[in-house]
Amino acid sequence: MAVDNNRLSQRVNPAGVFLLLLLSADMAFVLMHLVHTLSPLLSDHLFSIERDRGYGEAFQYTKAYWIAIMLAVLGWRTREAIYGAWTLLYIYLLCDDALQIHEQVGRAVVRRLGYAPTLGLRAQDLGELTVYAVVGLVFLVLIVSVYLRSARDARSASIDLAVLSGAIGFFAVPVDMLHSISGGSRFGGVLGLVEDGGELVAMSAVCWYVLQLVERRGHVPEPLWHRIKTALTVAYRGRAKRRFSM
Repeated sequence: MAVDNNRLSQRVNPAGVFLLLLLSADMAFVLMHLVHTLSPLLSDHLFSIERDRGYGEAFQYTKAYWIAIMLAVLGWRTREAIYGAWTLLYIYLLCDDALQIHEQVGRAVVRRLGYAPTLGLRAQDLGELTVYAVVGLVFLVLIVSVYLRSARDARSASIDLAVLSGAIGFFAVPVDMLHSISGGSRFGGVLGLVEDGGELVAMSAVCWYVLQLVERRGHVPEPLWHRIKTALTVAYRGRAKRRFSM
């Protein structure tokens, strides 16, 4: 029995189980959003994943908090300053969502700079884009400056974190702006679901990845970005081969 238990523990990947739990919760929030949107059931607006401080967004706060804690622990264990920089980023993301920093500062920017609506974007959208640009530049300079002095594993992990964090940023900024441009149209509703659902899944991916880093004490046997690049290359070659054979 002891041998069987050992074999079972070797087969079970704790990080994989954690990711499955996160994604199942994400899908549950998406399903509740659809039920809320398409039926009279779940009429409370907090069931909408587009709602600020709704149930889905509260789950995002929890994941950002977990990520910040795990990155801080990783930085302490490895003595790599780069993880401290990533910790600060996720603390900011948590505070930004919970306290609506980019919305409030964006309004102040609009008043200060006198933005006017353009290209289908509201003045408020332009103010928020300004905040994103300034904050993004600050963290880019911070992370890159520390990255250049980091060890190989920490560099590889940072590239992976940049790719995964970039996925969050993709849904939070460009897709959000398209959602704003589309207004209250049916397409806008689809974009809203893609925006917030994509952010849920991307944040879960970061949480899963950072847990693996903590388990390995910062060791990166094969960078995630390298695996993604290899998978995309294989898929592209396979598609090109099928097209050529036709």
